[in-house]
Amino acid sequence: MNKVILRIIKSHSDPFLALIIGLLCLLIAYATGFWTLFRLTYLIFIALPVLWLWTRSMSKNLEVDISRGNSRLAQGGYLSTNITVRSTSWIPKIWLEVQDSSRPSSDLSKRIFTLSSKGVHGWDYRLQLSRRGLYKFGPVSIRVSDPFGFFKRTIYFGNEIEVLVYPDPPDIPNFYLPPASLQSEGKIRKPTSQVTPNVSGVREYVTGDSTNRFHWPATARTGKPMVKLFDLDPSSDIWIILDLSKDVDIGSEAESASELAIITTAAIFKSMILQKRSVGLIMSGATDVILQPDRSSSHLGLAMESLALADASGEVEMGALLNREMRRFSRHTTVVCISASSDALWARKLAKFRGRGINAAAILIDSESFGGEAGTQDLLKRVLAAGQIYTYGLARGDALSDVLSAGREITFQ
Repeated sequence: MNKVILRIIKSHSDPFLALIIGLLCLLIAYATGFWTLFRLTYLIFIALPVLWLWTRSMSKNLEVDISRGNSRLAQGGYLSTNITVRSTSWIPKIWLEVQDSSRPSSDLSKRIFTLSSKGVHGWDYRLQLSRRGLYKFGPVSIRVSDPFGFFKRTIYFGNEIEVLVYPDPPDIPNFYLPPASLQSEGKIRKPTSQVTPNVSGVREYVTGDSTNRFHWPATARTGKPMVKLFDLDPSSDIWIILDLSKDVDIGSEAESASELAIITTAAIFKSMILQKRSVGLIMSGATDVILQPDRSSSHLGLAMESLALADASGEVEMGALLNREMRRFSRHTTVVCISASSDALWARKLAKFRGRGINAAAILIDSESFGGEAGTQDLLKRVLAAGQIYTYGLARGDALSDVLSAGREITFQ
């Protein structure tokens, strides 16, 4: 009970102070007979309830409509928000301070205005979300106060919503990975529901078939609607292994080695899906993420969602991660490791994979360009070269599309 009373006094310190002053004035007035103090006491005791009623009346009969844009955005996109405040009272609402709670905060989300009798006030604002991740918006708060600031009240409207911002990787149309040498790759084909360049035949149209699959010559010849059947070339699975251990979190929050690794992963994953390649993803950050190889567009969405939430806070280093997950990699699988680590253990693991018939490639993030210690990756580079691991090198400031679209591996001296 005492804690509740203290909390109430703390939240209403100004009126309690005014009340104490009024009581002191009353005592001094009785002791001295000074009538000015009596008048001041009467004024305080009358003003406090009037100001309290003012604040209560300003906070009643208010309605707020909140409309927001898409809850899924690409990095650098804009979230549009419309806020409309409406009064259903005949009493004007004076000095309403309206704030849309958002992380990150924005001055555009705050307004101070007065509503006339049954008045309406609304505004739109757009907030650019330049970094991937999960953002929270809402609720909208309205803060009211009496003219002297003795009584304050905050009311909330709407619920907190989450907006997920995906990485927005550049296109890398000429990105090259060494072939996995899968026996009969490209010769033996499998039926698929996806549209591919390989048309294997036609069949009669059934409800649900897409109109872009119609085979018009066959339709004209048979007099019945006919659609094309497609085959899928067999191809090796591609596993992308992203290093999100805390040891590779080098650089500033906005521009770090881990951020470059994440956007690189997104670019390669997107490129493989566009090529109809079966690609999987493994990363071990705050939580483990394992996406089994698939080639569907929905699979790309799952990967982008995982990468949007990724952070370099994992305890498992790349070498240990490869050792733990190696049972997933069969012969003719291609493993692509993306890391800024200077530990040569993971490079030695990749070299051993090649001996088991598993193809391997590496995307090496130059940690020195992000402020890491100079020369720490020298041994790693030599191990990659000795193991004949096809390697791309990325440094801070590199244009990702230029480096990965060049189709050239780096040569270590």
